[in-house]
Amino acid sequence: MLAYWFKTKAPSQIKKITIIFPVVGHSFLPPDRIFGNIEREIRPLEVIAEPEVYFDIFKRYGKVIRLGSDFQFYDWKTSVTNVLKLPGSWHFKFNASNRFFLRKDKNNKIGIKGEPNYVSEVVNYGNVCKRGKSYENIKPTLMNIGVPVKTEKLNDVRKLLIKHFGEDWITIENLQYYKFLQEEENESNLIETDSEETLMEDEIDIRV
Repeated sequence: MLAYWFKTKAPSQIKKITIIFPVVGHSFLPPDRIFGNIEREIRPLEVIAEPEVYFDIFKRYGKVIRLGSDFQFYDWKTSVTNVLKLPGSWHFKFNASNRFFLRKDKNNKIGIKGEPNYVSEVVNYGNVCKRGKSYENIKPTLMNIGVPVKTEKLNDVRKLLIKHFGEDWITIENLQYYKFLQEEENESNLIETDSEETLMEDEIDIRV
């Protein structure tokens, strides 16, 4: 993905990209502190009925970007199969690499290498494309947003809404996020009446 961007879209003054994978189990303090602060704000909330509650909290600690409006997902994994060699045939050991380097030469060709250590550089740059292919040949396809939700899960969500807010929950303004439930199958298909599937009293939290 970075090689494609480097080759086709990157500003001309960028000549090198370095990707560093931290030591496993040793994360940086600022992200941990941020996650801790977010968790402390979310934990006391007994009911979270809409995504905006999460977004408002996240915004206090960083920039929030949303799938579908601020960015899209592309199928990079499938799109590179006809362009890149399999990692096992690259000129360096992919899995053993802790740092990856992408470098552009004076002819605008991109070389890639992976280093197994964090200090010295012992691997040469090389090309990981198949014969006759280049990174601009990668054409990722846009992926659909969302995944199908099982009927059983929709049933559970609707039962929770009824338990918390009553049969007229759809008329409550801050529950419009769940309007899609009304657009699925009719109520008789969405709600099962089997007593064995009745929610227990302690299963009352709503989490988006």
